[in-house]
Amino acid sequence: MDTTPHSSPATLTRVHDFDRRDRRRASAEGVLTRLRRGSYVDSHEWVGLRRDEQARAFVREVVLRRPGDVLVSHVSAAVLYGLPLVGRVVEQVDSLRFDVSGGRSESSLRAHRSRLVCSAVDLDGVHVTPAVRTLVDVALTEPLVTSVAAIDAALARGLVDAEELAVELARHGRARGLVRARAAMTVSSSGSLSPLESLSAVRMYQGHLLRPAQQVRFPSRCDGHYEVDFFWRRLRLIGEADGDEKYFLDGTDRAREAVLAEKGREDDLRDLGNDVVRWGWDEAWRPGALCRKLEARGVPVGAPW
Repeated sequence: MDTTPHSSPATLTRVHDFDRRDRRRASAEGVLTRLRRGSYVDSHEWVGLRRDEQARAFVREVVLRRPGDVLVSHVSAAVLYGLPLVGRVVEQVDSLRFDVSGGRSESSLRAHRSRLVCSAVDLDGVHVTPAVRTLVDVALTEPLVTSVAAIDAALARGLVDAEELAVELARHGRARGLVRARAAMTVSSSGSLSPLESLSAVRMYQGHLLRPAQQVRFPSRCDGHYEVDFFWRRLRLIGEADGDEKYFLDGTDRAREAVLAEKGREDDLRDLGNDVVRWGWDEAWRPGALCRKLEARGVPVGAPW
C-alpha cells in the first residue's frame, strides 16, 4: 500500500541572516512569517503554498527543530501523509505519548496520551503513527467534515482499507468519541474523490437524506463514458459537486473550453433521461443548504445509511 505523502513536504528557507531586532521589524512589515518561536520564513514563499503544504511545513519545522524524539499523530500525522484538511487549521503539532503519567503539551506541541501502543512510521525523517492509527485517532477526536475527508482520500489512494479501519477502531474499545468515529466509518467511501465530495456526503448523512451511489458511469457520445459524483437511481438524479478550480484555468480560451465541455457533458447526461443538480463549496459548507437543495429535487429524508 502507498504509505508516502502525495507530494513531497514543502521545503522552506529558514531565515538566519537577521538579528533579533531586524527579524522583528521584517516580521512586522510582512517580509517574514513566524512559524514558531525563533523560526521565520520568507512571506512571499509562504503565501505561495497551499494550505495543506503550509500545515506540512509547519509540522516538520516544529518536529525537526525540537530536541528529542516526537511521534507525530492525529491531524498532524494526516497532513504528513498528504491527506486533505477540511475545516481545520494546524496551530500545534499533535504527538502521541504512551507514558500516560508524563509529558506535557507545549505552545507548539499538543500531547495525546494513550495506553494503546503502536509502532512508528518514518516519513522523510519524521516519526508518525501508522496511517490506520492516524485515521482512527482523527475519527475519534475531530468533526465529521475533517475525519471523513481524510479517510476518503486514504481509501481512494489504497493507504488503508475499510476492514483495517474497523479492526483498529475495535482495538480502542469504548474510547471517547466512539459514536463519532463510527459515524465517520459509515459515511466514508473510496468513491469520494475530492474533499468537496466528502463534505457533501457528510452533509447528506447529517440531513438524513437517501444515500446516493457514487462514481457511476454513463456512456458518452464519443465512445467513452462519463463518471458522475453522485446518483440517485430511483430519481434518475445526478449530483455534481463542482469545485471552482475547473472553471479558473490559465487563459480565457481554456476557461471557456472548460465551461463548454461541461455544458456538453451535462446535455448528454440529460439526453439519457437524467436530471442534474450542481453545488459548490459555499452550499456544501453551510449546514442545511445542500440538503434543502436536494430535498427540493425530490431526494427523500429519513433513509438510513
